[in-house]
Amino acid sequence: SGFSEVVKVSDLSSAWDEKEGRNTTLQDINISIDKGTLIAVVGRVGTGKSSLLNVLLGKFRGRPDFGELSAFS
Repeated sequence: SGFSEVVKVSDLSSAWDEKEGRNTTLQDINISIDKGTLIAVVGRVGTGKSSLLNVLLGKFRGRPDFGELSAFS
C-alpha cells in the first residue's frame, strides 16, 4: 500500500480526576493510523471524542492510565 503507520494506540485507558472519584473517559482504545489516512471521530455528546483527540495531541490532563501511545514521523 505504500503507507506507513504514524499513530498507534494500544489498550489505552484514561480518566479525568473528579472531586468525587475518577470518571473513566477512555477505555480499551486501539487505533492504528497510516500516514496520509483521513479519519473522523464521531459519536454522541459525552462519549470521549474530545478526550481521545486530546490524548493523541498530547493535551490530555495528566497521562493515560493504561496502554501505549506511539507517534512516528
